[in-house]
Amino acid sequence: SAQTGLIEQARHISAAGLSKHDAVPEDQVFCIDHTLYRPEHPTTKHSTTHLDPRDHTAFFKHGRHLHFAPEIHETAGEIVAHLLGHKHSFLAVHISASARASECKLLDEPDRCEANLLDYQRAVGRVKHVVAQTAGRKNRENRHAAKNLSVVVSTDIKDLAFLGELANLGWTVLDYDDLEIRERFGRWDPQLMDQAIESRASGFVGTRGSAQSTISALRVRTWRSGPTELI
Repeated sequence: SAQTGLIEQARHISAAGLSKHDAVPEDQVFCIDHTLYRPEHPTTKHSTTHLDPRDHTAFFKHGRHLHFAPEIHETAGEIVAHLLGHKHSFLAVHISASARASECKLLDEPDRCEANLLDYQRAVGRVKHVVAQTAGRKNRENRHAAKNLSVVVSTDIKDLAFLGELANLGWTVLDYDDLEIRERFGRWDPQLMDQAIESRASGFVGTRGSAQSTISALRVRTWRSGPTELI
C-alpha cells in the first residue's frame, strides 16, 4: 500500500506539470527520499517532544509501513548487543553537527552553531524519566532498569575530544570502522545501520532539522511507542 500510494502521488505531480521531467514513474523502481519525512505544514514553530501527524503526512500515510528487511533488522540488533554487551533495552541519540550549523544560520543564532552536549544530556535524562515512568507501571524493578538504560550515539562529529566526552558519559558511539565489527558483521552503510539501530530504541534524542533524526524519532514514536526529543 505504501508503494502504490507514493507511485500514484508521483504520477499526480508529473501530470500536473510540477516535475522538470516528463517521464512517467517506473512501477518497478521504488526510491524513498528523506525529504518525504520533512514537515509539510508545521503546526508549531519547533516541535521537540511532539511529532504531529498533520506535519508528517507522508510518513503516517506511507513511511510507517516501510520496515527494514529482516537481515538488516536482525544485524542491527546483533551489532548493538555486541557493543553494549547485553540485549536489553537502550536509548539512541543522533548528534548532527551539520544540521545544527544549518539551523543556526537559518535562525541567525551564531552562538548556537555547535552541538551542545549538555542539551543532549538533559534530553536523555528527560527521555529516561518518561521510559521509567511507563516501565514503573509494571513493577519497581522495571522502573529501576529504565533509569539505567544504556545509550548508543551516532554522530558526524569526528573530534576526539568530543568523542571522549561521550565516552566519559558512559555512552557508546556507533563505529562501523572498528575492525572487530567489520570482521564479525561485514561492511554496512553507516547511515542505514544507524537508522536500523535507532528504530530499535526505547527512546530517542536527535538533532532538530536533521532528516535522519526526524525519521528515527517518527519510527521510535510509531513502532516502539517511545518518547523522543529533537534538540
